[in-house]
Amino acid sequence: MTMLTNPKVRLVNSDKQARSGEVTIKTTNTTYTGANNTGSVGYYYYAQLKPSVFQSGSDTIKLKIDPK
Repeated sequence: MTMLTNPKVRLVNSDKQARSGEVTIKTTNTTYTGANNTGSVGYYYYAQLKPSVFQSGSDTIKLKIDPK
């Protein structure tokens, strides 16, 4: 992760419905779990990322969703 600020991320399904609470990602190589994670068979799932209001420019971030 090369973002200069602490972005927030949550899980959304292919109908764009939130399926977890937001978590703030602060460091690399760290596992974060959102609250109220609910998924259902038959949907694709995506990470919805929201940078801090102080973030400027473009940066990169890698996310891995673990279905456990």
